[in-house]
Amino acid sequence: MRQIVLVFLICGVLAACSDEENRKEVIPPSATIINFPPTLSLEERQAYETGFEQLRQLHTSMDAVWGAISRGETAQCGTEYEIISPERFSDDQPIGMELRTAAVELADAVRLWQAECENPRTEIPPDVIDRGVRMVLTAGDALREAEQLLSE
Repeated sequence: MRQIVLVFLICGVLAACSDEENRKEVIPPSATIINFPPTLSLEERQAYETGFEQLRQLHTSMDAVWGAISRGETAQCGTEYEIISPERFSDDQPIGMELRTAAVELADAVRLWQAECENPRTEIPPDVIDRGVRMVLTAGDALREAEQLLSE
């Protein structure tokens, strides 16, 4: 009987020791470390705000062009739209990434529009219209995110 009790005691001690080794430290929610993004310098903020404004204006123009086409209206060719280089926003800041996304999508929307203006066909296929509209929508989403980040 003593041997059985001794075996149970040894097993219990071993189980208790192994549980302590496998336990992970639990950090209470109040002790959780929150990493805030680094604050922007005045120059960085101004550069982002300038880029944002330029992209917003281009977005407004492209939204009007592709919106008119999607409604079956005729949009006038011949208007030159200045493409904002996506490389201008090539840093790792969240706002820079959003502005880069907007710049890429808007550059593609402008190029697609220019290609359609050079194409002699009378009607733009629905899949091309969908691509143009989606590019403008994606750029708009990225600009809204960038605006939110700029306001923080």
